[in-house]
Amino acid sequence: MLKVNNVSVNNHFNRIVAKEGTGLSCLRWLIAFFFIATPFNPSIDDTTIYLWLPMICCDKEFVLKLIERINLKYVLLLFLWLTGCLLSLKFNLTIKCFSISLGVAYIFFIGEAIIKKIYACFLFSAIFCIIQFVTYFYSPVLASSLGPEQMSLALWGEYATLTFTNQYVLFLFPRMSGLSREAGFFVSLLCIVFLIRKQYGKMTFVENVIFLLGFLFSLSKISILGLLLPILFLFKNFINKIPVFLTFLVLFLVYCYIAVYLNIGSTNYFYDNESIAHRFSAAYLVFNMQEKYLLSGCPVDFNCFNSESMALVDYLVNERHLYPSIGFIGLILDFGLFGIILICFSVVILKLDSFKFFILVLFTSTVYILTVDNFIILLYYYLIMLDSKEK
Repeated sequence: MLKVNNVSVNNHFNRIVAKEGTGLSCLRWLIAFFFIATPFNPSIDDTTIYLWLPMICCDKEFVLKLIERINLKYVLLLFLWLTGCLLSLKFNLTIKCFSISLGVAYIFFIGEAIIKKIYACFLFSAIFCIIQFVTYFYSPVLASSLGPEQMSLALWGEYATLTFTNQYVLFLFPRMSGLSREAGFFVSLLCIVFLIRKQYGKMTFVENVIFLLGFLFSLSKISILGLLLPILFLFKNFINKIPVFLTFLVLFLVYCYIAVYLNIGSTNYFYDNESIAHRFSAAYLVFNMQEKYLLSGCPVDFNCFNSESMALVDYLVNERHLYPSIGFIGLILDFGLFGIILICFSVVILKLDSFKFFILVLFTSTVYILTVDNFIILLYYYLIMLDSKEK
Protein backbone atom coordinates (compact mmCIF):
# COMPACT_ATOMS: atom_id res chain seq x y z
CA MET A 1 0.00 0.00 0.00
CA LEU A 2 1.18 3.51 -0.74
CA LYS A 3 2.36 5.49 2.26
CA VAL A 4 2.27 9.19 3.13
CA ASN A 5 4.45 9.94 6.13
CA ASN A 6 3.59 6.52 7.59
CA VAL A 7 -0.11 7.08 6.87
CA SER A 8 -1.70 5.33 3.91
CA VAL A 9 -2.66 7.36 0.87
CA ASN A 10 -6.16 5.95 1.25
CA ASN A 11 -6.34 7.53 4.68
CA HIS A 12 -4.96 10.80 3.34
CA PHE A 13 -7.31 11.08 0.36
CA ASN A 14 -10.40 9.89 2.21
CA ARG A 15 -10.36 11.94 5.37
CA ILE A 16 -14.08 12.34 5.71
CA VAL A 17 -14.63 9.33 7.94
CA ALA A 18 -15.89 11.60 10.68
CA LYS A 19 -18.94 13.48 9.51
CA GLU A 20 -18.63 17.23 9.31
CA GLY A 21 -20.98 19.20 11.45
CA THR A 22 -22.90 22.04 9.85
CA GLY A 23 -20.71 24.66 11.48
CA LEU A 24 -17.46 22.99 10.44
CA SER A 25 -18.74 22.44 6.91
CA CYS A 26 -19.70 26.13 6.59
CA LEU A 27 -16.30 27.16 7.94
CA ARG A 28 -14.50 25.01 5.36
CA TRP A 29 -16.66 26.31 2.52
CA LEU A 30 -15.73 29.86 3.56
CA ILE A 31 -12.05 28.88 3.70
CA ALA A 32 -12.25 27.36 0.22
CA PHE A 33 -14.07 30.37 -1.21
CA PHE A 34 -11.72 33.01 0.17
CA PHE A 35 -8.78 30.81 -0.83
CA ILE A 36 -9.93 30.81 -4.47
CA ALA A 37 -11.55 34.27 -4.66
CA THR A 38 -8.57 36.53 -3.95
CA PRO A 39 -10.39 39.84 -4.78
CA PHE A 40 -12.79 39.13 -1.89
CA ASN A 41 -9.92 39.50 0.59
CA PRO A 42 -9.09 43.01 1.87
CA SER A 43 -5.76 44.81 1.80
CA ILE A 44 -3.95 47.11 4.22
CA ASP A 45 -0.95 49.14 3.08
CA ASP A 46 -0.80 47.16 -0.20
CA THR A 47 -0.62 43.89 1.74
CA THR A 48 -3.43 41.42 1.11
CA ILE A 49 -5.07 40.13 4.29
CA TYR A 50 -6.06 36.58 3.40
CA LEU A 51 -9.21 35.85 5.41
CA TRP A 52 -8.80 32.10 5.05
CA LEU A 53 -5.64 32.18 7.18
CA PRO A 54 -7.29 33.00 10.54
CA MET A 55 -10.22 30.78 9.57
CA ILE A 56 -8.09 27.63 9.30
CA CYS A 57 -6.89 28.24 12.85
CA CYS A 58 -10.54 27.90 13.92
CA ASP A 59 -10.70 24.37 12.46
CA LYS A 60 -10.19 22.25 15.58
CA GLU A 61 -9.61 19.09 13.56
CA PHE A 62 -6.70 20.77 11.76
CA VAL A 63 -5.18 22.10 14.96
CA LEU A 64 -5.32 18.64 16.57
CA LYS A 65 -3.80 16.92 13.55
CA LEU A 66 -1.12 19.58 13.28
CA ILE A 67 -0.08 18.82 16.87
CA GLU A 68 -0.42 15.03 16.61
CA ARG A 69 1.27 14.54 13.23
CA ILE A 70 3.96 17.18 13.27
CA ASN A 71 6.81 16.21 10.95
CA LEU A 72 10.23 17.25 12.20
CA LYS A 73 11.85 17.45 8.77
CA TYR A 74 9.26 19.98 7.60
CA VAL A 75 9.59 21.88 10.86
CA LEU A 76 13.35 22.03 10.27
CA LEU A 77 12.81 23.33 6.73
CA LEU A 78 10.40 26.00 7.96
CA PHE A 79 12.86 26.95 10.70
CA LEU A 80 15.63 27.43 8.13
CA TRP A 81 13.43 29.64 5.95
CA LEU A 82 12.21 31.72 8.88
CA THR A 83 15.79 32.08 10.12
CA GLY A 84 16.89 33.28 6.68
CA CYS A 85 14.07 35.83 6.60
CA LEU A 86 14.82 37.15 10.08
CA LEU A 87 18.60 37.33 9.57
CA SER A 88 18.08 39.31 6.37
CA LEU A 89 15.60 41.58 8.22
CA LYS A 90 12.80 40.71 5.77
CA PHE A 91 9.96 40.40 8.24
CA ASN A 92 7.30 40.42 5.53
CA LEU A 93 8.88 37.29 4.02
CA THR A 94 8.78 35.68 7.46
CA ILE A 95 5.01 36.07 7.48
CA LYS A 96 4.77 34.80 3.89
CA CYS A 97 6.81 31.67 4.66
CA PHE A 98 4.68 30.89 7.68
CA SER A 99 1.43 31.55 5.79
CA ILE A 100 2.39 29.29 2.89
CA SER A 101 3.43 26.51 5.28
CA LEU A 102 0.17 26.80 7.20
CA GLY A 103 -1.86 26.69 3.99
CA VAL A 104 -0.07 23.61 2.66
CA ALA A 105 -0.35 21.85 6.02
CA TYR A 106 -4.08 22.57 6.19
CA ILE A 107 -4.81 21.07 2.76
CA PHE A 108 -2.61 18.06 3.48
CA PHE A 109 -4.06 17.26 6.91
CA ILE A 110 -7.72 17.89 6.10
CA GLY A 111 -7.35 16.21 2.72
CA GLU A 112 -10.35 15.43 0.57
CA ALA A 113 -12.74 17.26 2.90
CA ILE A 114 -11.19 20.59 1.86
CA ILE A 115 -9.85 19.57 -1.58
CA LYS A 116 -13.40 18.90 -2.82
CA LYS A 117 -14.57 22.30 -1.63
CA ILE A 118 -11.58 24.10 -3.14
CA TYR A 119 -12.20 22.27 -6.40
CA ALA A 120 -15.89 23.23 -6.41
CA CYS A 121 -14.99 26.88 -5.76
CA PHE A 122 -12.44 26.77 -8.57
CA LEU A 123 -15.03 25.38 -11.00
CA PHE A 124 -17.31 28.25 -10.01
CA SER A 125 -14.44 30.66 -10.72
CA ALA A 126 -13.83 29.03 -14.10
CA ILE A 127 -17.54 29.25 -14.99
CA PHE A 128 -17.47 32.89 -13.90
CA CYS A 129 -14.50 33.39 -16.26
CA ILE A 130 -16.64 32.02 -19.09
CA ILE A 131 -19.48 34.37 -18.09
CA GLN A 132 -17.07 37.32 -18.13
CA PHE A 133 -15.94 36.32 -21.62
CA VAL A 134 -19.47 36.02 -23.01
CA THR A 135 -20.46 39.32 -21.34
CA TYR A 136 -17.48 41.07 -22.91
CA PHE A 137 -18.96 40.66 -26.41
CA TYR A 138 -22.31 41.96 -25.22
CA SER A 139 -20.91 44.86 -23.20
CA PRO A 140 -17.19 45.38 -22.46
CA VAL A 141 -18.16 47.87 -19.74
CA LEU A 142 -20.34 45.28 -18.00
CA ALA A 143 -17.60 42.67 -18.33
CA SER A 144 -15.15 45.10 -16.77
CA SER A 145 -17.53 45.65 -13.85
CA LEU A 146 -17.38 41.89 -13.29
CA GLY A 147 -13.58 42.02 -13.21
CA PRO A 148 -11.51 41.54 -10.04
CA GLU A 149 -10.60 45.21 -9.59
CA GLN A 150 -14.19 46.41 -9.65
CA MET A 151 -15.42 43.57 -7.42
CA SER A 152 -12.74 44.23 -4.83
CA LEU A 153 -13.39 47.99 -4.87
CA ALA A 154 -17.13 47.47 -4.53
CA LEU A 155 -16.62 45.16 -1.57
CA TRP A 156 -13.73 46.81 0.29
CA GLY A 157 -13.43 50.37 -1.06
CA GLU A 158 -10.11 51.87 -0.01
CA TYR A 159 -9.12 48.52 1.49
CA ALA A 160 -9.49 46.69 -1.83
CA THR A 161 -6.68 44.26 -2.58
CA LEU A 162 -4.39 44.85 -5.56
CA THR A 163 -6.00 43.34 -8.66
CA PHE A 164 -5.92 43.88 -12.42
CA THR A 165 -8.89 43.77 -14.78
CA ASN A 166 -6.72 43.42 -17.86
CA GLN A 167 -9.40 42.30 -20.31
CA TYR A 168 -7.49 42.91 -23.52
CA VAL A 169 -6.40 40.61 -26.33
CA LEU A 170 -2.95 39.13 -25.90
CA PHE A 171 -3.50 35.89 -27.82
CA LEU A 172 -6.65 35.25 -29.88
CA PHE A 173 -9.24 36.31 -27.27
CA PRO A 174 -9.71 39.00 -24.63
CA ARG A 175 -8.44 37.47 -21.40
CA MET A 176 -10.61 37.04 -18.32
CA SER A 177 -9.62 36.23 -14.76
CA GLY A 178 -12.57 34.52 -13.09
CA LEU A 179 -12.31 35.10 -9.34
CA SER A 180 -8.50 35.37 -9.40
CA ARG A 181 -6.39 38.47 -8.91
CA GLU A 182 -5.70 38.74 -12.65
CA ALA A 183 -5.74 36.58 -15.78
CA GLY A 184 -2.20 35.23 -15.41
CA PHE A 185 -2.88 34.06 -11.85
CA PHE A 186 -6.09 32.39 -13.02
CA VAL A 187 -4.20 30.43 -15.70
CA SER A 188 -1.61 29.27 -13.18
CA LEU A 189 -4.39 28.24 -10.78
CA LEU A 190 -6.21 26.39 -13.56
CA CYS A 191 -3.07 24.43 -14.49
CA ILE A 192 -2.21 23.32 -10.95
CA VAL A 193 -5.83 22.45 -10.13
CA PHE A 194 -5.91 20.37 -13.32
CA LEU A 195 -2.77 18.46 -12.25
CA ILE A 196 -4.23 17.78 -8.80
CA ARG A 197 -7.59 16.74 -10.24
CA LYS A 198 -5.86 14.24 -12.56
CA GLN A 199 -4.57 12.43 -9.46
CA TYR A 200 -8.18 11.53 -8.58
CA GLY A 201 -8.95 9.65 -11.78
CA LYS A 202 -10.68 10.28 -15.09
CA MET A 203 -12.35 13.64 -15.59
CA THR A 204 -15.89 14.02 -16.92
CA PHE A 205 -16.71 15.63 -20.26
CA VAL A 206 -18.18 18.68 -18.52
CA GLU A 207 -15.04 19.15 -16.42
CA ASN A 208 -12.85 18.96 -19.52
CA VAL A 209 -14.99 21.56 -21.29
CA ILE A 210 -14.83 23.95 -18.32
CA PHE A 211 -11.03 23.61 -18.10
CA LEU A 212 -10.59 24.06 -21.84
CA LEU A 213 -12.83 27.14 -22.08
CA GLY A 214 -11.31 28.61 -18.93
CA PHE A 215 -7.85 28.18 -20.44
CA LEU A 216 -8.80 29.68 -23.83
CA PHE A 217 -10.64 32.64 -22.32
CA SER A 218 -7.72 33.65 -20.09
CA LEU A 219 -4.79 33.33 -22.51
CA SER A 220 -1.77 35.13 -21.06
CA LYS A 221 2.00 34.87 -21.35
CA ILE A 222 1.99 32.24 -18.62
CA SER A 223 -0.46 30.17 -20.71
CA ILE A 224 2.57 28.61 -22.37
CA LEU A 225 2.66 26.62 -19.13
CA GLY A 226 -0.34 24.66 -20.37
CA LEU A 227 1.62 23.70 -23.50
CA LEU A 228 4.88 22.87 -21.73
CA LEU A 229 3.39 20.64 -19.02
CA PRO A 230 2.29 17.83 -21.40
CA ILE A 231 5.79 17.83 -22.93
CA LEU A 232 7.29 17.71 -19.45
CA PHE A 233 5.15 14.70 -18.49
CA LEU A 234 5.98 13.00 -21.78
CA PHE A 235 9.70 13.08 -20.94
CA LYS A 236 9.29 12.61 -17.18
CA ASN A 237 11.35 9.43 -16.94
CA PHE A 238 14.17 10.91 -19.01
CA ILE A 239 14.17 14.15 -17.02
CA ASN A 240 14.37 12.26 -13.73
CA LYS A 241 17.57 10.56 -14.88
CA ILE A 242 19.25 13.97 -14.66
CA PRO A 243 20.59 14.81 -11.16
CA VAL A 244 18.38 17.50 -9.67
CA PHE A 245 21.27 19.81 -8.79
CA LEU A 246 22.53 19.59 -12.37
CA THR A 247 19.03 20.60 -13.49
CA PHE A 248 19.19 23.54 -11.08
CA LEU A 249 22.54 24.62 -12.52
CA VAL A 250 21.42 24.26 -16.14
CA LEU A 251 18.19 26.22 -15.59
CA PHE A 252 20.12 28.89 -13.72
CA LEU A 253 22.59 29.28 -16.60
CA VAL A 254 19.84 29.24 -19.26
CA TYR A 255 17.91 32.02 -17.51
CA CYS A 256 21.07 34.07 -17.03
CA TYR A 257 22.16 33.56 -20.65
CA ILE A 258 18.79 34.75 -21.97
CA ALA A 259 18.82 37.79 -19.69
CA VAL A 260 22.35 38.79 -20.71
CA TYR A 261 21.73 38.03 -24.39
CA LEU A 262 18.66 40.28 -24.41
CA ASN A 263 20.60 42.87 -22.40
CA ILE A 264 17.51 43.63 -20.38
CA GLY A 265 19.41 46.16 -18.27
CA SER A 266 19.57 48.51 -21.23
CA THR A 267 17.08 51.38 -21.22
CA ASN A 268 16.52 50.67 -24.90
CA TYR A 269 15.17 47.27 -23.91
CA PHE A 270 13.28 47.43 -20.61
CA TYR A 271 11.22 50.50 -21.46
CA ASP A 272 9.72 48.71 -24.46
CA ASN A 273 9.70 45.20 -23.02
CA GLU A 274 8.75 45.68 -19.40
CA SER A 275 7.08 42.29 -18.93
CA ILE A 276 10.05 40.26 -20.21
CA ALA A 277 12.57 42.50 -18.43
CA HIS A 278 10.73 42.01 -15.14
CA ARG A 279 10.59 38.23 -15.49
CA PHE A 280 14.32 37.93 -16.28
CA SER A 281 15.46 40.75 -13.98
CA ALA A 282 16.70 38.41 -11.24
CA ALA A 283 18.80 36.42 -13.73
CA TYR A 284 20.33 39.64 -15.04
CA LEU A 285 20.92 41.37 -11.71
CA VAL A 286 22.35 38.39 -9.83
CA PHE A 287 25.74 38.99 -11.48
CA ASN A 288 25.65 42.69 -10.71
CA MET A 289 25.28 42.52 -6.92
CA GLN A 290 27.79 44.44 -4.87
CA GLU A 291 30.19 42.13 -3.02
CA LYS A 292 29.04 43.11 0.45
CA TYR A 293 25.53 41.80 -0.33
CA LEU A 294 26.57 38.45 -1.82
CA LEU A 295 26.32 36.62 1.49
CA SER A 296 23.19 38.17 3.03
CA GLY A 297 21.23 39.34 -0.01
CA CYS A 298 19.74 42.68 -0.98
CA PRO A 299 17.95 45.05 1.42
CA VAL A 300 14.23 45.69 0.90
CA ASP A 301 14.89 48.71 -1.37
CA PHE A 302 17.14 46.59 -3.66
CA ASN A 303 19.85 49.24 -3.55
CA CYS A 304 22.52 46.56 -3.76
CA PHE A 305 23.67 46.49 -7.38
CA ASN A 306 26.44 48.03 -9.41
CA SER A 307 25.67 51.50 -10.76
CA GLU A 308 25.21 50.30 -14.35
CA SER A 309 22.31 48.06 -13.26
CA MET A 310 20.46 50.57 -11.10
CA ALA A 311 18.55 52.07 -14.05
CA LEU A 312 16.64 48.79 -14.40
CA VAL A 313 16.09 48.55 -10.65
CA ASP A 314 14.88 52.15 -10.38
CA TYR A 315 12.47 51.62 -13.24
CA LEU A 316 11.01 48.39 -11.88
CA VAL A 317 10.92 49.20 -8.17
CA ASN A 318 10.34 52.96 -8.04
CA GLU A 319 8.40 53.65 -11.23
CA ARG A 320 6.47 50.43 -11.81
CA HIS A 321 6.39 49.06 -8.23
CA LEU A 322 7.62 45.68 -9.47
CA TYR A 323 10.21 43.71 -7.55
CA PRO A 324 13.06 41.94 -9.40
CA SER A 325 13.14 38.90 -7.11
CA ILE A 326 11.25 36.69 -9.58
CA GLY A 327 11.42 32.90 -9.70
CA PHE A 328 13.94 30.67 -7.97
CA ILE A 329 16.84 32.99 -8.88
CA GLY A 330 15.04 35.76 -7.02
CA LEU A 331 15.83 33.91 -3.80
CA ILE A 332 19.53 34.62 -4.39
CA LEU A 333 18.76 38.34 -4.65
CA ASP A 334 16.85 38.24 -1.37
CA PHE A 335 19.08 35.88 0.61
CA GLY A 336 22.43 35.92 -1.18
CA LEU A 337 24.48 32.72 -0.96
CA PHE A 338 22.26 31.63 1.92
CA GLY A 339 19.47 31.50 -0.66
CA ILE A 340 21.33 28.74 -2.50
CA ILE A 341 21.65 26.83 0.78
CA LEU A 342 17.90 27.22 1.35
CA ILE A 343 17.18 25.90 -2.15
CA CYS A 344 19.47 22.90 -1.59
CA PHE A 345 17.90 22.03 1.78
CA SER A 346 14.41 22.39 0.26
CA VAL A 347 15.30 20.05 -2.61
CA VAL A 348 16.62 17.44 -0.19
CA ILE A 349 13.89 17.64 2.46
CA LEU A 350 11.00 17.86 -0.03
CA LYS A 351 12.70 15.14 -2.13
CA LEU A 352 12.40 17.12 -5.33
CA ASP A 353 13.67 15.30 -8.40
CA SER A 354 14.42 17.04 -11.68
CA PHE A 355 10.84 16.64 -12.91
CA LYS A 356 9.37 18.27 -9.79
CA PHE A 357 11.99 21.00 -9.88
CA PHE A 358 11.03 21.76 -13.49
CA ILE A 359 7.39 22.09 -12.44
CA LEU A 360 8.38 24.40 -9.59
CA VAL A 361 10.43 26.61 -11.90
CA LEU A 362 7.69 26.79 -14.55
CA PHE A 363 4.93 27.78 -12.12
CA THR A 364 7.08 30.40 -10.39
CA SER A 365 8.66 31.83 -13.55
CA THR A 366 6.52 35.00 -13.39
CA VAL A 367 6.08 35.44 -9.62
CA TYR A 368 8.11 35.37 -6.44
CA ILE A 369 8.58 31.85 -5.16
CA LEU A 370 7.19 32.90 -1.75
CA THR A 371 4.05 34.53 -3.12
CA VAL A 372 1.10 33.81 -0.83
CA ASP A 373 -1.43 32.98 -3.51
CA ASN A 374 -3.67 29.98 -4.03
CA PHE A 375 -1.80 28.46 -6.97
CA ILE A 376 1.56 28.64 -5.15
CA ILE A 377 0.15 26.91 -2.08
CA LEU A 378 -1.51 24.26 -4.24
CA LEU A 379 1.78 23.86 -6.15
CA TYR A 380 3.71 22.99 -2.97
CA TYR A 381 0.90 20.69 -1.88
CA TYR A 382 1.04 18.93 -5.26
CA LEU A 383 4.82 18.44 -5.09
CA ILE A 384 4.56 16.91 -1.62
CA MET A 385 1.58 14.80 -2.70
CA LEU A 386 3.58 13.43 -5.65
CA ASP A 387 6.31 12.34 -3.27
CA SER A 388 3.70 10.67 -1.05
CA LYS A 389 2.08 8.78 -3.91
CA GLU A 390 5.42 7.56 -5.25
CA LYS A 391 6.38 5.85 -2.02
